[in-house]
Formats: sequence, structure tokens, C-alpha cells
Amino acid sequence: YFGLASFDAYREKQTIWLEQQLKSKAARKAKFRIVLIHIPPYYSDDFYGTVQCRELFVPLFNKYKTDIVISAHTHEYGIFDPSMEHHFPMIIGGGPKNGKRTLIKLHVTQKNMDVTLINDSGEIFSKHI
Repeated sequence: YFGLASFDAYREKQTIWLEQQLKSKAARKAKFRIVLIHIPPYYSDDFYGTVQCRELFVPLFNKYKTDIVISAHTHEYGIFDPSMEHHFPMIIGGGPKNGKRTLIKLHVTQKNMDVTLINDSGEIFSKHI
């Protein structure tokens, strides 16, 4: 599989679609802008897919004031506060192995957004409001 599929052109097309969505009237009026993306643009080593996602998508996430980015891919959960490079918190879900699985529970109202991370034993190990 590795080397057999090139996602460059696909991600470039996604960038056009993504900007249309982020600048839409619905997104502008939304209380929260939540992005779900498979490959995290940071905290996933610097292999090509991560770097391309960072270069293409993060400027849009910052420009349109994304509130949170939730991703996967690394099989290691992580919680990262906003930084100078990405102005939004990032949550990365865990992997499929016992002890690594993570449920990310998002509860959104007109006033608040709560994010709870639950491990595969059902224990809450992180909560963000």
C-alpha cells in the first residue's frame, strides 16, 4: 500500500472544499467550529502526509477560527493546547490495541463545548471544557 497511493492532489482538492465550508454562512454563524481529520497536522512525526496536512489545512483552521481539531492516525492519544502555530486545541484518539483505545465524547450546547476522553476500561482520563 505504501507508495502505491498518492493523496497529494486529493488533499489539494480537499483544501478548496474545506475553505468553502469554513467560510460558509453556516460556519460563520456556528457557535463552535469543530474539525475532524484523520491525520493530525502536528504531533504525528514529520512524514509527508502530516507535513502536507499542516501546510494546506492549518492556515485555514487558524484563519477561520476553528475551535478544536480532533484526529486519529497515530494510535497514541494526545491532548495539545493551542500554540503559536495552531491557534486551536488538538485531540488525537488512541489506537486499536487493548489499553490504547480512546472514546472521544463531545457534548455541545449553544453555550458550551465539553470534550471527555474515556479509555477502553470506561474510565474518564481527561475532560476539557
